[in-house]
This record gives sequence, C-alpha cells and structure tokens, in this order.
Amino acid sequence: MAEDVAEQWTDEAGRRGVALSSPGAWLLHALVSPASLLVVALLVHVAGRIAAFCMPIKLDSFYYTISAYRLWRAGAIFEDLIPDKPPGQALLTGWVYHLWPGEPSRLAMIPVESAFMLAAYGVFWWLARRLFGSPLAAGLTLFFVIAHNHYNGLETITDGFNLGENYLMLPTLLAVAAHLTIASPIKRGLARGLAMGVALSIKQASVGLAAAFLLHGLLSSIRSKTYRQAGVAGGLTVIGIGLAWSPMLVFLGLHGWLGDHLRELAALSGEHAAIMPIAWPPWHNLVPLVPLAWWIVVGAVVRLTSKRAGAVGKSRGSEGWLVGFLLCWLAIEAVGVWSMTKPGTHYYQQVVSPMALLAGLAIAALRSDTGRRWAASERETTWRWLGATTATLALLAAMPVLAAGSMRVYKFDPRVEVVEFAQWQATWSPSRAADHLPQRAKP
Repeated sequence: MAEDVAEQWTDEAGRRGVALSSPGAWLLHALVSPASLLVVALLVHVAGRIAAFCMPIKLDSFYYTISAYRLWRAGAIFEDLIPDKPPGQALLTGWVYHLWPGEPSRLAMIPVESAFMLAAYGVFWWLARRLFGSPLAAGLTLFFVIAHNHYNGLETITDGFNLGENYLMLPTLLAVAAHLTIASPIKRGLARGLAMGVALSIKQASVGLAAAFLLHGLLSSIRSKTYRQAGVAGGLTVIGIGLAWSPMLVFLGLHGWLGDHLRELAALSGEHAAIMPIAWPPWHNLVPLVPLAWWIVVGAVVRLTSKRAGAVGKSRGSEGWLVGFLLCWLAIEAVGVWSMTKPGTHYYQQVVSPMALLAGLAIAALRSDTGRRWAASERETTWRWLGATTATLALLAAMPVLAAGSMRVYKFDPRVEVVEFAQWQATWSPSRAADHLPQRAKP
C-alpha cells in the first residue's frame, strides 16, 4: 500500500511540474517542502518545551525529577519511589545527574526529555513514510509535533515538562511500528513486546495500546484464521515485556522494594480513573486534533462515495486491516482520556498518534481516489482549498504554543531553578506524590 501511495504522489508531482514555473508556485512549493516543515516542527518543539518548563505551576515535573535524582544516588530509600507510578521513567532519566556539571535541578532533564521527544518524532516520520510515502510524512509529523507540544505546553492543572506522556511517545510508536511493518510473527512479537515493556515501565497509561494489540490481534486471527501466527506473536510479546521489565524488577528486588511497590501500584493505579459523566470536552482541548479530524472526515466521505469503497481488504497489511487497528487503538485511548478523574490536557497526548496515522491514511486514500476520478483542474482546485484549510487549522493549534513559549521564556532563570530544587529536596518526599488519591488518603 505504501508503494502505491508514494507512486501516486510522485505521479501527481510530475503532472504539476509545469505549474511550478511561476514565482508564486515556487514560493508555495518551498513553504510546504519537507525542509521547511522540519524547521517549523523544531520551532514548535522549542516553544513547547519553553512553555512547559517555565509554567507558573511546577508540580509533576518536580515529582518525577526528584524521584529520578534520588533513585540514582547511593543510599536511595523506598520513599524515593512515586507510589502510583512504575519507576521506569526515573531509571531511564536519573543517570543524567552523574554527568550534569552543575548543581542538581530540573535543568538536567531538558536534554533528556527533548532527546526522547525528538526520537519519537523521527520514529513517527519513519512510520508515516513507510506507510504513506515521503511527501505526506513530513506534514503529518508537523501535525504530530504541534499536537503534543500544545497539550503539554499549555497544561492547566500541572506543568507539562518531564511528564510520563512525553517519554511514552517513543516506546509506544516503536511498538506500533513493529506491529505494522514486521511480517515475521517471531520478530514482530518480540520487538513489540520489548517496546511495550519499556512503555509500561514508564506509565500505566500505555496499557491502552497493549489492549488494542490484544483485541485487534484476536479479531484479525479469527477473521483470517491465522491462529498459530497470532499465538506465536502474542506469546513473544509477553516475553518481550518481561525482558524489558527485568532491569526494573531487578532494581526493585535488590533494594527489597519489589513486593511493597507492586502492592502500592495495584492499589493506587485504579484511583486515577472512574466512570465519568458523558460530556463534550472543552473546545480548547480539541483544537490540536481538529486538523487531523478534518482530514479523517474528508477522506472518509470521499472513500465512502468512491466505487472502490467496497474493495478494502481484510488481510494483514491491507488498508482495511490498518484502519481496523487504528480505530481500535483510538477508541480505547479515547475511553481512557474520558475516564480520567482530573481534567489534564496532557492526557490527550494518548490519542494523537492513532489520529495522526488515521489522518495520513485518509489523505493517501483521498489522493488516490481523486487522481483516478477527477480531472486535473478539479484536483488542483480541491487540493488548494483543502491545503489552505489545513494550514489555517494547524496555525490555530500552533500559535498558542508559540505565544506561550515567547512570553514564558523571560521567566527562565537557572539560579532560581537550583534554589527551588534544593527547597523541594529539603521539604518533600516522592512518597507523598499520591497523597491526593482517595485510596492513599484512607486511614
């Protein structure tokens, strides 16, 4: 499917080559080139990190940073663990304090968090390129970057810096890439399991993707009667999760914390979710998803009215198989966001990846259908209007991030960071991070 889509884009570009002779057309082509989109994506990332780091509220970033710092020191104690979170994030990030040249502070986490996020952008671009072709991958990656930085850079109940969701992007995308691109059940299952194990060691929220793998794999094996391959892949996924967990479990076991921490996780994890009233989310929480939803709706309408609508395949790797997985994943993550007991915008980061990939599939299908059914002039006019609408929607999502970053950068003071970190160190313990949960508050 990826080769067909890429070929369609190449053919279309060739047919339009003559039209690029005017200065205006060349300017437009330069603005939407992969290099230009990369520059914009990096600009949004920098603005988003500034906005998240320099927020007036500083809570969760200190929770995770203090825990990471203490767990990597000699003489770490059980109270240095965050009771309602696995210690994976702390173990993956706290090592930086052994290399940090200055006094300990949140500053040390800036390059670590950005490295994880930039790597996630790269994996998303690679996956989108593999599925839909190079021209489309750059634009989708920009939407992906805008949405994530909007949600964590403009958080309202805490600060969006150094959150688990920012680290989850990389392992979850690696797991999805393995699921979608590796044909061998053995290699697919093991790679998927290793990535999911890392994700689950960072935050329990990644269980939604694990459920999507399980449900979609089960339904696909029933429809295609590939029970043995699905069983092999599923079993190796479990083994991969165990292998990825082993360093964390060994760490907890060597310190004598394993049983106690697992009991805390089991008791407290469910306190973050509940059956919430059915209500429409605040409109500002949906702004980063609107460009993606726009393409999904347009692509679905065109595909449903196309003569090829009934020709969607169900075998592994087909368009129908991919749509089924992405819809399953999106539905599970949407339920997870709805069930959260706190109105944090960073929870919405979980729905960005499936929506972005669905949008890519919709654009690719739309490009293919219009190329076959419409005249060149109709295609040109339609894509100009669609592109202008998309650019407007993306700008509406990106501008608040850029504005927040430009305003908050003046609050950045490394000396204050060192003082605040020392104050947190002296007055706070990671063991208190879950005291707000009902189960923890019981006598």
